[in-house]
Amino acid sequence: IFPPGAWPLQGRVSHFFAMSDADDSRFPEWLIAALGIFGVICFVLMLLPQAVLNARRQSTQGMSVGLMVLWHVGSVLATAYYAALPEPALFGAAGISAFCLFCGVVEAQAFAYRGCKPKAPSKTPDAQGQEDAGAASPQTAAPADGLQSSVSVWSLLPNEGSSRAARRRAFVAALLAVTASSALGDLVFFYIFRALPEEASYTLGNVVPSVLFAVGFLPQLREFVVTRDVSGYSFAVTAIDVAGCTANVIILFAPRSSSAAQAIMDSAPFLTIIVMHGALVLTALLVVCR
Repeated sequence: IFPPGAWPLQGRVSHFFAMSDADDSRFPEWLIAALGIFGVICFVLMLLPQAVLNARRQSTQGMSVGLMVLWHVGSVLATAYYAALPEPALFGAAGISAFCLFCGVVEAQAFAYRGCKPKAPSKTPDAQGQEDAGAASPQTAAPADGLQSSVSVWSLLPNEGSSRAARRRAFVAALLAVTASSALGDLVFFYIFRALPEEASYTLGNVVPSVLFAVGFLPQLREFVVTRDVSGYSFAVTAIDVAGCTANVIILFAPRSSSAAQAIMDSAPFLTIIVMHGALVLTALLVVCR
């Protein structure tokens, strides 16, 4: 989706966004551009359904925090790498940093909803209000650790008895902390990538993140198997990510000058993600059917 010479990877493959020379494409230029934009949008927004599901359930039970952490670390590395290139790929850095922000949102939800059981799917407003009032009173009357509720540090630590207001405060505090940590990580790795040789920089900033994204599925697979529950994971994440990866694969198969073997090799990161999502869906089906 970039004109010749505009992408600064110098012939290397980006493991996050597919690239194709429009002049050498089997498909119309507008189609390649549309697929590229679609792939980027899918990558950036794929965690939105998970964040919405967590907010509706008021719980992250059934979703693996390990999945989010590994994806978050990978996106921090990739953001710093694209920004540190001799010709900074600001488009790539911006897209991955937006995904990084969504990782932070889901991680902050995991902290804010810590210990919370999933909210019942249907409750009347009066019943929900009584439940919230009942949940808040034990926490204010007798904190589990024996400290006074006025101690601001401990009031940020939520549990099952915390009120909605306390969980909102915990979410905001956690999101700010995670965002600041990500920004600091980006800054540190930016200078590391600037100092590393090109080969080492490419491996750490492009290959390692793609490995982390693939390995990140393993904690979620384990979550399905151990808990025997799939309700905490939004399969809209899978649908969006697979759609985006498919668009990127089509782009990489578009050049006339590229052989099928080369296209498969270039598409390996995206094909791996598709396969891992397939394993996730198959495991979920086995859990549900047993």
